[in-house]
Amino acid sequence: VGKVSNIQKFIVFVCLLSLLLFSFLGVQNIQQENLADTLPYGWTGIMAGAAMVFVSYAGVTKICSIAEEIRHPERNLPLGMLASQLTVMVLYVLVSWVITGNVPYQSMGHDTTPIATAANAFMPGNGSDFMSAIAILGLISMCNAGVLSSSRFPFAMSRDKLVPDVLQKVSERYGTPWVAILLTGVLLIALVSFFPVKQLAKLASGFKVFAFCTNHLALIVLRESGVSWYKPSFRSPFYPWTQIFGLLAGLWLLTFLGVLPILGVVAGILLGTGWYLGYVRGRVDRRSVLQHLWGGKCIRNFS
Repeated sequence: VGKVSNIQKFIVFVCLLSLLLFSFLGVQNIQQENLADTLPYGWTGIMAGAAMVFVSYAGVTKICSIAEEIRHPERNLPLGMLASQLTVMVLYVLVSWVITGNVPYQSMGHDTTPIATAANAFMPGNGSDFMSAIAILGLISMCNAGVLSSSRFPFAMSRDKLVPDVLQKVSERYGTPWVAILLTGVLLIALVSFFPVKQLAKLASGFKVFAFCTNHLALIVLRESGVSWYKPSFRSPFYPWTQIFGLLAGLWLLTFLGVLPILGVVAGILLGTGWYLGYVRGRVDRRSVLQHLWGGKCIRNFS
């Protein structure tokens, strides 16, 4: 984790610096006529765009997945999550404004390299090639973080007896969950090899939106259950209205992604339910906090 985090720090620093440079140069070249039509597709277009790029907020859950490696998690986890979310929000608005201010939106509908296209308008020399290289660097960073964080889920689930024990095997030489990392890497390669990029992005955003919805619901259940072991150091403001809004807004946002992501979420729910009934139920001796909320008895605390 230490080696990966050092690589991540360098790549993220270079990408952020490059995007800020891109934005600084682009702002000076904005053509006001390109911004005249504020909402060409109405609020439906805004919601469809927000749903499409929602996967960009995966960094929030990636931070959570490596909580075991973080010092002072009660302080640093909320700070890291809030900082990453605010950074992504500001960058998206800034870069999107620069791109649409330099290139007519009508020509961007099927453009797969919008930043490089916009760079041609105001970055001299090989600006387009430079921004393409930065994009590739950013993708390497994203894949690096994705494998690191995603592999922690099957690793942790294996320790909780939710998936086979083989997934918690740790390399004696490197101290890494190599089976979980290998499985995650193979799945990522398969997905990007056989799914069209646009459909894959929608599918990923759909799962991310649904994951956030379940997080909101889980927080309400934990707070209302009153279990003695749930004592978080950070409390969400405006409870439970923040969670209710997040849950309903997430479900609404999901409808803008189309049929495939919704089918993917439904398939995930059915697969998870089937896995629990067929594999997990007979291997664990603890019960859900929902049973505690309904007056049932928890056999033992969650770790």
